[in-house]
Amino acid sequence: MLSLQSKLIQIAQKRQDTFDKRHIQNNTPNSVMHFAPNSFVLVLYPKTAMGSRAPTKLHTHWKGPMRVIRNTGADYTVHDLTQDKDIKVHVSRLKHFDFEPLIDNPTAIAAKDYEEDEVECILSHHGDPKRKTSMDFLVRWTGFDESQDLWLPWSALLNNVKLHQYLRDNGMVKLIPRNNV
Repeated sequence: MLSLQSKLIQIAQKRQDTFDKRHIQNNTPNSVMHFAPNSFVLVLYPKTAMGSRAPTKLHTHWKGPMRVIRNTGADYTVHDLTQDKDIKVHVSRLKHFDFEPLIDNPTAIAAKDYEEDEVECILSHHGDPKRKTSMDFLVRWTGFDESQDLWLPWSALLNNVKLHQYLRDNGMVKLIPRNNV
């Protein structure tokens, strides 16, 4: 019985070694991950005591897409398209974002992380253009009809491209923030 047990242990160890080698070979990247500047990536949420977790169950495990700005070794700086800020991230938390540029809009996809919708156009405004903080704008959302139109204050649309186009079309170019002209 002892010799049979010894043979079974040797066979089990050989099989385990073979399985381990195959697993390591299949799951080890062949090259170091590199993301070119201006490419789009998804970012894994930071690790917590319970692992990498999204803010809610309804969110995906990956945040973004975000645009790669630069890298220094394994540390990348990515630009959050919806929050308009740069974030430093380790390469181990990144993965390539594949999309069709003619069909998909990375900014609209990223806005879903914040449960935001894309502005289709600005329809109207009221308030005094001399006091832009008193102004409100009627917004039409992409993919929604007129029943979902919403009046928003200047501060909510300050950096919106569609608002800037509306202001140009209506002779209010002076209201566009200098960094967006």
